[in-house]
Amino acid sequence: IVFEMSDSMAIAMPTDYRMTAPTELAADSDKVATLLSPLANGLEANECLVMRATSADLKEYGLDKPICEVSYVIEGGTYVLRVGSLVEEGYYAATFSGNNSIFRVARSAVSFAFTPAEDYRSILLYVTTITDVASIEVAAINDSGNLITETFTLHHLTTETESGTTSSLTVTDEQGNTIVEDDFREFYQGIIGLTAASWTDDGKQSATPKLTITLRYREGGSDVIRLSEYSSRRYFYTLNGKGDALILASSVENLLSQFSSLLYAGS
Repeated sequence: IVFEMSDSMAIAMPTDYRMTAPTELAADSDKVATLLSPLANGLEANECLVMRATSADLKEYGLDKPICEVSYVIEGGTYVLRVGSLVEEGYYAATFSGNNSIFRVARSAVSFAFTPAEDYRSILLYVTTITDVASIEVAAINDSGNLITETFTLHHLTTETESGTTSSLTVTDEQGNTIVEDDFREFYQGIIGLTAASWTDDGKQSATPKLTITLRYREGGSDVIRLSEYSSRRYFYTLNGKGDALILASSVENLLSQFSSLLYAGS
């Protein structure tokens, strides 16, 4: 499992981390915090089992082929934590790079070693503030099977006053019509409010998704959300072509309805 600091606007989660392998998605903030705790707070050991471990010692305690190895890549170097075999009920052998001793640690201190990849997933799939967005392109298949497209441009205005900085938002469509701000914000809330109802290993992105949303950012870059029909009750969700989340059909239908209400809203 690989986690990286989030450089994608789409998944700027509270921890600022995302999972990039085996799939790319937002990571559960609490579980990532637990994974980072040995680096942030130190790892508490109950006993030093071996002061100067040899290769034979590492093999004896299962550290030559650890059940879990975590590499923390930070500025200045890489630090590796290895969790080996069970020493006694509730306690495991562990080593940390820079120290050739073997320690006995409680399972609770290294609970992340037993957390499967799927449990690191956040049900939140897309999170960023609207102030980061420059435009949103929407392509949707309507009930008649026709492709409807529209691009909404977000005009952000920042004003400096004696009491501080104020900001305002104006949204226009391709024809230059102004969209009611509250209606657009409700639509945007529907995008970031999409959550995984379940997960699948056999989801396929359609060549013609029911709904495609392309978000372009003020500082450059973009993200693409695609929603393809999976079943009568679920849609398959991908972010930049990757994903394994299934979304309730009712949530997608509500988003489509909101999009429909925005079409010609300013005319």
